[in-house]
Amino acid sequence: MRSCSLVWLLLLPLLWQPVKAQSHMPANLDTALTYLGSLEVGHNRGKAVEKFLHYVGLPAGNPWCASFVSYDNGVSGTTRPGIRTGLATRFITPRSIPARWVREGRSTISPGTIVIWRHGDSHFGHAALVVSWHRGCGITIEGNTVEGDYPAARQGVWIRHRCINPGNHFRIVAFTKVAFQKGKVQ
Repeated sequence: MRSCSLVWLLLLPLLWQPVKAQSHMPANLDTALTYLGSLEVGHNRGKAVEKFLHYVGLPAGNPWCASFVSYDNGVSGTTRPGIRTGLATRFITPRSIPARWVREGRSTISPGTIVIWRHGDSHFGHAALVVSWHRGCGITIEGNTVEGDYPAARQGVWIRHRCINPGNHFRIVAFTKVAFQKGKVQ
């Protein structure tokens, strides 16, 4: 049995308490949660996956983590960043917060913020939405990721525990806060 995803689903109500205390859950997280457990069919394919890729103009078969974030932000009414992309590192803007500042406690991250990884010095990476974050580690909801750390894990939309590890080749490099249209939950 895949107990990791079951554990996260059981812990999810506890994780939302800090979000609820701020008033309401951000709309982009609310949207992302509706896709929790959506699975790939084959490699980077499937009904939900293809919806995310289509949203940013990419064909089936492409990596889709950034497309998932773009879709969640777009249908939820975010105005900033106004980026709709299939390339995670494009979410890094002049307003992005360096991961180092977050790890050092110089900046705090709110739910719904985009977290961005980078592969080495390339323009390739990964993107997700923050559920909760405190200094060096946090909880995210991500597309195009595996369920837990199983060798034969299922690829899809999952809740993950992530940490800032600046020395890693694949590492979190920045956080980009989102803004919503007037009247939408922030």
